[in-house]
Amino acid sequence: MSSKINNLNRLDQLYIFVLIVISGFGISFFRGIEGFLVIALFNVLVLISHKLSYSFAFYKAVFIWFLYCVAVGLLFQDFSPFFILRTIVYLSIAYTLASFDRRSLLKVFVKIVYILSAVSLLFYGVHVLFESVLYELYNNYGIDTYFEREYYQYTSIYKSLIFYTYSNLYALETILPRNYGFCWEPGPFAVFVLIAIYFNTVLNNFKFRINKVQLILILTLISTQSTTGLIGFLILYLYIIVFKSDLKASKLLAVPVFIIFIAFLYFSSEIFYEKVDTQLESATKLEETLDKSARKNIAYSAGRFGGFVIAWNDFKNSPIVGIGDSKTHSLGGAGGSKVYIVNGLASILSMYGIFGLLVFVFYLRKSSSVYSLISTEGKNFKYSFFIIMIISYFSFSFQVLPIIFSLTFISIFTKSKQYD
Repeated sequence: MSSKINNLNRLDQLYIFVLIVISGFGISFFRGIEGFLVIALFNVLVLISHKLSYSFAFYKAVFIWFLYCVAVGLLFQDFSPFFILRTIVYLSIAYTLASFDRRSLLKVFVKIVYILSAVSLLFYGVHVLFESVLYELYNNYGIDTYFEREYYQYTSIYKSLIFYTYSNLYALETILPRNYGFCWEPGPFAVFVLIAIYFNTVLNNFKFRINKVQLILILTLISTQSTTGLIGFLILYLYIIVFKSDLKASKLLAVPVFIIFIAFLYFSSEIFYEKVDTQLESATKLEETLDKSARKNIAYSAGRFGGFVIAWNDFKNSPIVGIGDSKTHSLGGAGGSKVYIVNGLASILSMYGIFGLLVFVFYLRKSSSVYSLISTEGKNFKYSFFIIMIISYFSFSFQVLPIIFSLTFISIFTKSKQYD
């Protein structure tokens, strides 16, 4: 095959839809081996339907990954077949998406997230106005979002109907409920929406056009009340303002105004201030969290900053290749504790060491250029996707989500002779 697949047929669009929805981890099925098998099967079907064969670039990537797995496996005497196979399948998904015409891929992604956002706003409206109705619906028919989750009250639920997740666990923390969309939490949903906003901006040549699609996406982003999503959105548009050729006169004003606005937002908003304050506090109480996890045999999150403490300890033990999937060799698994890292950057540092961090940064930067250059003005915005994804990876381990892994590492295959 010497050219890109320009016209994405229904199977291709369904494939991207399934990748996005399963990546949301909205129900326990999606985050288990069953969801993994579904996306693996879909990937094979798309490869066969387009008669795609793997290029040398794919085999080289798999070979390097396999060598890494052998090295870290021998180092810690811990071989996980699923850990090895998952990344190979994810690389295959990235390879398949790289075979699609890039503009068509972005259009389909935006369209799907736009539809999912519109659906979420409908559910969110019911959530705000008629919460008792939504509670009864989800309590009777909802699917549990986590495996064997225990709630502190019998009236507490955390369930999904695939396209919208309902939870009343943290109802008292915000004035209005947060929009979880099709994801397990509002934060990841906000990042999916943020990526769609970025792709839609690329398709509009980085012009400030608030069309119907962009409006729905922005309203959805706001409804998530996600610090990560909103800061990523503000930084994205600051970046565009600063580097937009026809807006040079506003550059000197834009940066200080933005900084003042962020400072005001942080210190005046209880939502942002308390969330950051809580994350900082979790880092100082990491030892207490580890001890409580071991005593109660319950898994806890280390928080955004606590994750870096765990990652730094793991990094010191194995700086080159990390600890791989060997949880028993992580500080988070010390003494029988189960304290996990939610911070994606910290998780990459812990699991893959310098090797993984360099690979991640290198290909994320390349992928950022791949997307920006779809636009005729893309040369000025080569780092736009890179910036918003670094912000996003600081909050969540997106490398375990198949669609975001693929969008991050798609540039591994964009220079393949089979495609370009």
